[in-house]
Amino acid sequence: MTKKRIGFFVVLILIVLMVVGGIISKRKKHYPIVDFTRVATANLSREVSANGEIRSKKRAVVVAKVSGTVSRVLVKEGSVVRKGDILVLLDKEKLLIRKRQALSSLRSARNSVKEELLNLRVAFRQAKANLEQAKRNYESVKALYKIQSASDEQLADARDRYEIARDSYISALQRLNLREGRSINDSRKTPPPSDAEIIENSSEVRHAIDNLNSIEEDLKNCTIKSPISGVVTRLKVEEGIVVGVGSSVAVVQDTRDLEVVVNIDEVDIGYVGLNQRVRIESDTFINSALTGRVSYIAPVIRNIGDSRVCEVHVDIDDPKGLAKVGASCSIYITVEKKSNVPAIGIDQYFLEKNKKFVYRLVKMKNSDSSMSEGLYKLVKTGIKTGIMGVEKIEVISGLKVGDMILRGNLKLFHDGELVRVKEKKKK
Repeated sequence: MTKKRIGFFVVLILIVLMVVGGIISKRKKHYPIVDFTRVATANLSREVSANGEIRSKKRAVVVAKVSGTVSRVLVKEGSVVRKGDILVLLDKEKLLIRKRQALSSLRSARNSVKEELLNLRVAFRQAKANLEQAKRNYESVKALYKIQSASDEQLADARDRYEIARDSYISALQRLNLREGRSINDSRKTPPPSDAEIIENSSEVRHAIDNLNSIEEDLKNCTIKSPISGVVTRLKVEEGIVVGVGSSVAVVQDTRDLEVVVNIDEVDIGYVGLNQRVRIESDTFINSALTGRVSYIAPVIRNIGDSRVCEVHVDIDDPKGLAKVGASCSIYITVEKKSNVPAIGIDQYFLEKNKKFVYRLVKMKNSDSSMSEGLYKLVKTGIKTGIMGVEKIEVISGLKVGDMILRGNLKLFHDGELVRVKEKKKK
């Protein structure tokens, strides 16, 4: 065979191969290669979690009951104190001046009442004597008038003088009765209280005594003491500053009995009940977790920022003393558990109009095995879900164990699309 004929056959073979390859490539379409997983069973639990702060169940916010300048601070944050220990002293100089003035006012009030009492008694005796004299004179003039030895004018004048004396007597009696603490029209047949009782019960003296007692109470409150035994967890004053009435001075907490206080979202509070077991985690006891129990659930929902929450307290079980007052922490409450339920990954479904869907992979069947080999159809399938774990969610309906579902970026695909699947590496 000549070289020319050999070359002709080579060219012919190449042409045949190119034609056959073109035909095959036209018949065999390229499909996206996708990743998949199978619906499997899992053990799932629903947890309610929240962030909060560890604090003492017995705590006291110490406030100033009087305004003044801080002269001494006898503790610092972290100080251990007993009930009644002095925390802070306020300057007393201005109050001591007011006390001296109040004492002087009290003495003046007592003297004033005593003097007034004496004057009222003198006035009463004089009014009584005047009344008796006017009465005798009136009776005498009436007797003379009967025998026509006194004129009408004399009788009227005597009567007027008697009535004036009687009114003066009644006025003097009433003023004395009031000052002595009697009823206004007391007949004075019973003995009067002692002068000391009358003076001390007078409104002027009582007011002066109340003022003095108020100042003495303020002086007492210049010494700010701890109302409970515990640890000073916050100290909000320093020497030289001025505090007002009601200002917070310190916080004292009993570190022997601790709790966690958290705010739980209103959508989760329905799962929480008293005495539920709680897991507690904090950066202050790394690699450890404490347990506790729900001890209090507030009866109301409050607005905090944009959230609506319910306050919950958790008693801490802390035999090793790991918890620290004031530390931030997180709590986890397992409110539901399910075993061996169908589940998928939380990233393997998508939402449309608040409904959940997956892409289920259905293997294609075709008379031409070369066309259908490894080819799957994506079927958009609605599902209903149950409890959600950390990575998986329960499937209640729409899928069964063993079903193949698409994984990856689900937005890139559509219902009815044909795909090929990645071959799983054999372990």
